[in-house]
Amino acid sequence: MFPLQKSTLWLSILISCLLLAWTLPDPAAAQVPPGAPAPASAHRAAILRKLNSITVSVNFDKTDIATVLEFLSRKSRELDPEKEGINFVLRLPDAPAKDAAPGTPHTKIYREVSVTLDNISLTDLLKEISQQTNLQCSVENYAVFLHPPN
Repeated sequence: MFPLQKSTLWLSILISCLLLAWTLPDPAAAQVPPGAPAPASAHRAAILRKLNSITVSVNFDKTDIATVLEFLSRKSRELDPEKEGINFVLRLPDAPAKDAAPGTPHTKIYREVSVTLDNISLTDLLKEISQQTNLQCSVENYAVFLHPPN
């Protein structure tokens, strides 16, 4: 091997090692220090766990969806062992979407909920509420949102 090729090879190896070091994540940076807020995905996982583990008994007779969600927020806080509960948020559009074509049918939202169930998980109760109101349910980092279908 010629001296120039040898130095070029070593330079190439050195640059590769430096690039690799710059792209590898710092393991210390990936750890959450004690007392620091948990990553958003951990919050979402905690909400999903609570939705499946908390069971309630309900008796709603033509109750407005906003009142139902307030009740679920209070009840989840009461029944949550950590007493944090779950935030339930209703997202309804004020008006039709700006980009909706004229004459586009809008999804009818039914605001009244009528259901009587005993010992039902919040997950199953939300499925029933979604069917009755024609709303979709989505779990985000800090709350459960009920909103019209996309």
